[in-house]
Amino acid sequence: MLTGYGFSYPHWVAYTTDTLPGPALEYEFSYSLLHQGDTIGSALVTIGPDRRVYPSELAEIVAYQRFLTGDLEIGPRQAVGVAVGAGAKEKGAEVGFYAGGFMPDTLTGLQQAGIYYQEVIANPRTCFWLVENDCNGCVRLKVNASNGKVIGQDKIIFVY
Repeated sequence: MLTGYGFSYPHWVAYTTDTLPGPALEYEFSYSLLHQGDTIGSALVTIGPDRRVYPSELAEIVAYQRFLTGDLEIGPRQAVGVAVGAGAKEKGAEVGFYAGGFMPDTLTGLQQAGIYYQEVIANPRTCFWLVENDCNGCVRLKVNASNGKVIGQDKIIFVY
């Protein structure tokens, strides 16, 4: 797992010799999971000066643990392979990771993170890859991240 961090102050440019003027407006921690040669995804957690976890991608970090424990084995390359076999185009395919019924910005506190964590722990099959091409008539598929089966399929239709 790769990590990075940062913090922000209003209208202030920091120099290496400066001391911090007090608590920052926010602290940001980014995480990227590299697993079996694939980048599974990256997530950003933002913490305010009041130590509150703000809406962020904390949900994704909780789900990434499932790859590390071996409950999820299908990475983005395998998901694209499954999608191509089901009629999607490989060229230009966009792949995103999702888990459970939670979207990345739905968590606002640790209690909700705990609920999310329990859902993913109880049923890792709620984790899936969304593979799609941004073109009229293209297939969009949900590929289960635990077993590689297609769990949803539809077509993208542009309305002009």
